[in-house]
Amino acid sequence: MKFMLAKKLIGEKCYLSPISLDHAKLWAEWMNDLEVTIPLGDEAYTIITLENQKELISSMIKNDVHVFSICDKETDAVIGRSMLLAVDLVNRTARFGIAIGRKEFWDKVWVRSNNINLRLWF
Repeated sequence: MKFMLAKKLIGEKCYLSPISLDHAKLWAEWMNDLEVTIPLGDEAYTIITLENQKELISSMIKNDVHVFSICDKETDAVIGRSMLLAVDLVNRTARFGIAIGRKEFWDKVWVRSNNINLRLWF
């Protein structure tokens, strides 16, 4: 699915784009796939509908939550989402969450766990 995407942080293979209500259908599909959600934890045991994903995204946009769609640089396809959680502006720390929902991208290296460099502008 192609959407009009704003490129906010561009890497070698992908870029981050602000989330959009247009992504709700993708999120619902991914969050109902146990292969995707079991590694994420609680999401595997939650009832996910298109409507509650739309509500979730609307709430995230309204509350300026630090969530971004991960997009393939070559095709502009939305392949996952990433988020900063428990953002501490004083100590400049946060937890980083990532989910790649499009399984055809699982075999590619998107994040090097021993060398994650994030540029955060608080």
